Amino acid sequence: MPRDSFEDALRELGWSPGSDVILDYRETEKEGAALTETAAVLVRRRVDVIVTCGGRATRAAQQATSAIPIVIAATTDPNRSDFFFDMLVHGRRKNVTGVVLLKTDAAPTALELLSQAGPGFDRIAVLWDSRSAFHPSRLNAVENAARSLGVQVRPVSAGSLSDLMPAFAAMQHDAAKAILILGSPYFFAERRRLVELAAKFRLPTMFDSRDALEAGGLMSYSPNHAVLFGRTAAYVDKILRGATPANLPLEQFSKFEFVINLNTAKTLGLTIPPSLLRRADQIIQ
Repeated sequence: MPRDSFEDALRELGWSPGSDVILDYRETEKEGAALTETAAVLVRRRVDVIVTCGGRATRAAQQATSAIPIVIAATTDPNRSDFFFDMLVHGRRKNVTGVVLLKTDAAPTALELLSQAGPGFDRIAVLWDSRSAFHPSRLNAVENAARSLGVQVRPVSAGSLSDLMPAFAAMQHDAAKAILILGSPYFFAERRRLVELAAKFRLPTMFDSRDALEAGGLMSYSPNHAVLFGRTAAYVDKILRGATPANLPLEQFSKFEFVINLNTAKTLGLTIPPSLLRRADQIIQ
């Protein structure tokens, strides 16, 4: 979770993080056992609200408690999950509310943008998380888009930190011109390592998180986190002031932004075409 965006939004709503509201961040590998234990710890601490990022974290929290309010900060492709479909369509969500991301064509759009970033960007590696239940379908969507764009894609999987160096070596061996990194909680947690490896192998990157650009990534196509986590904070605010989660509708969020880091482009010796710069919502320079 981008903590600054969330905490700034809470301040605007009248809360003082660290004073009248205590925030206990828990980052964990997104394996079932670790998530289950993390959720159980929060329940034992009798927190007032649990904020979750991602479907697995939300499911773990809901399985751990039916009493403590749960606010979804973000999860993608909920209609592909019976869990979220049940909440959205049938309203079976009890103590759960928050924001879900419904846009399903983010990765193909990201591929299109990346393919236009430089001359000859017609061979692109796609890094996907082998532990993600959603990545096979997203990878299929990317491959379909690649055929329409006339771009070759080379899928490379990674499921642990030890997989990353061999994955980048494989991309270099295949003469990839750039790398599209599909979004996952694991890749978000390892974004600095991914940026370091991309710099080592001189691969232009497209991330699904603007946070990776702060670490030196080239481009991102992602939800507008300032808006997204501002909405999340609004749910937390209402619950802390007495609202019941079941009475707060799930919000369907679809505002994405395209960001380019020109400092990274300069380091790579890459000149971003003016036509692509005009499509950017924000340019870092």
